[in-house]
Amino acid sequence: MDKDIVKNYTNFIIDKNVKSVKIISVVFFILLMNLVIILLNDIDNNLNCWNGVFFVLGNKYIYILFFIGTYLLLLNYFIIIDGNISKMIIIRLNAKKNWLACKLRIIVLTGLTYTVLFFSSLIFISIIILGYQKNWSTYTLNGFDIYTKFHISLTPFQSLGIYLIRCFLVLLVIGFLQVMLKTITKNHNEGLVNAIIFIYLLMNLVMNLHNIPLLRYISIVNSNINFYHEILQYLFSFLHLILVIYLEKYVSIYFAKGVEFI
Repeated sequence: MDKDIVKNYTNFIIDKNVKSVKIISVVFFILLMNLVIILLNDIDNNLNCWNGVFFVLGNKYIYILFFIGTYLLLLNYFIIIDGNISKMIIIRLNAKKNWLACKLRIIVLTGLTYTVLFFSSLIFISIIILGYQKNWSTYTLNGFDIYTKFHISLTPFQSLGIYLIRCFLVLLVIGFLQVMLKTITKNHNEGLVNAIIFIYLLMNLVMNLHNIPLLRYISIVNSNINFYHEILQYLFSFLHLILVIYLEKYVSIYFAKGVEFI
């Protein structure tokens, strides 16, 4: 019975959000912000689309405030808070962990959709403004672009794939962290949850966590110069993000029993 309830709820949330006018406004906002950010950057004849793409993804202020910030708004208004339907459904479930698993699956789908949408719009706007080239620009090859220093060992498409996977995993870390905090606080302290998320993002914004031995494992910022030179480093980056995601998942399940409403 739980399986059918969870399946119907998942379909309901997906159907409701896909058909929502607010989703169209989110798509428009992402396109507009990517357009504004790239236009405000210095446009040189020696640049191409890849300079625009990796400027947006590599600048930690734009990355955290725009990419992650928009995702958090999307998550809170469409996924985490879904009205009285949650209260009606959760009392019918035999195990609250099934409800939590449903929430986490929706977060995964939301993160994947948002990542693909964001990257698609960013690439589209960059091509329109800076033009498409298959290879790195002259500006990058001459070593002038601090956001594409990894061009020595990676092609643009390899770099794009690495960023896409890492950005998706980062969104899962943020989404699962929010659910985990809600279960730990029994969903009774929204202010504390938001404060912890804010402090976590602020730490990544103002500190270089990659250079701090223990804190580097919770860093969500894309490092542009020293992090993408060796394939083992890519794999290690993905691995520790996945471990963080699984840790958040199991902590959430452990505390879910006493949660009245997520």
